[in-house]
Amino acid sequence: MIDRDTRLADRYVLREHLGGGGAGDVWLATDETLQRPVAVKVLRHGTSEERQRFESESRAQAPLSHPSIVRVFDVGTHEERPFLVMAHVDGRALSTVLSDGPLSSERVTRLGGQLSEALAHAHERGVIHRDVKPGNVLVDDNDYAYLTDFGIARHTDSATVTAPGRFVGSAAYVAPEQARGETVTAAADVYSLGLVLLEALTGRQEYPGTAIEAASARLHRSPQVPAELPAPWPGLLADMTADSPTARPAAADVASRLAHPSPENEPTTRSEPEATTQLDAGATAQVAAASHAEPPVAEDSAGVPPAESEEIASHRERDRSPWPPATLVIAVIVVAVALIAGAVLLPGDDEPPTTGDPVTLDQAMDRLEETIQP
Repeated sequence: MIDRDTRLADRYVLREHLGGGGAGDVWLATDETLQRPVAVKVLRHGTSEERQRFESESRAQAPLSHPSIVRVFDVGTHEERPFLVMAHVDGRALSTVLSDGPLSSERVTRLGGQLSEALAHAHERGVIHRDVKPGNVLVDDNDYAYLTDFGIARHTDSATVTAPGRFVGSAAYVAPEQARGETVTAAADVYSLGLVLLEALTGRQEYPGTAIEAASARLHRSPQVPAELPAPWPGLLADMTADSPTARPAAADVASRLAHPSPENEPTTRSEPEATTQLDAGATAQVAAASHAEPPVAEDSAGVPPAESEEIASHRERDRSPWPPATLVIAVIVVAVALIAGAVLLPGDDEPPTTGDPVTLDQAMDRLEETIQP
């Protein structure tokens, strides 16, 4: 039984329940050996996948030592339930901060510089976060930003722990290549950070709605970066959210451009959203029964009060597509297949999927066209 005053490893005493996600609870605790407050994440359930994900978070985050990354101090097990001991950040999730409205350019520049430096540190050590979003950023009382929740992070040379039919990341912030099931590199984190900073500046989520709606919008239009934003934002955000991963700056370059903004060196921002590359017709994917399921919700960050729901109501009227109905239906189905491909075919998976027979996109679209013929 895990409750207040529970002692873990004869050292950490749980004091206050701070929040919880689908698989774990976060507690404010006291490290009685060093007499300091810590945050303790305790796994609530013990399925094999959840344990692997929990262990992955520990392994990915523990070697990282950066002022803007929440430090991992210890790991252990209590009554067969793994726990993770981290630095306690006295502050709020960025998602909660943004509920009060957009931030000033100066403040976003400061926070963005800290987060891009944190990502650069992780990338230099081969760690890709894969779930950069406002809910995974903490802002303390001194307005300092921290990146946390490396639960789905992966090393560039390691296998993933993603189960077939599960979408990796948060749909509103994933990069196009994640939605298309292509190779995920450090550039995906830069793209996601670009969406986070754009949201902080404008006060609106660029790709709201369900997982299908968010990914569909992303695959047929680039983010709309207001040209009236002060330098260096129009050019920098356009670069960070380029459709091609190779066209995006590295996280270290983003940090440098924020530290030394130079308007005359910034490229001209795109005046119209550029069309993004669609899936190759010859690509194959495993079609799972969960193709319309929502992406798994990331666990609450360490040391954060219960996070407000990140699910934002769909603004269908604002984002209504100009495509003909039949074309839009086909596009959405292709995106659904791409979402499954992103989960099943992520590079590094050692074991083949076990869900169903392969279906090519050509076959899927032929079947769709048959269903909509008059």
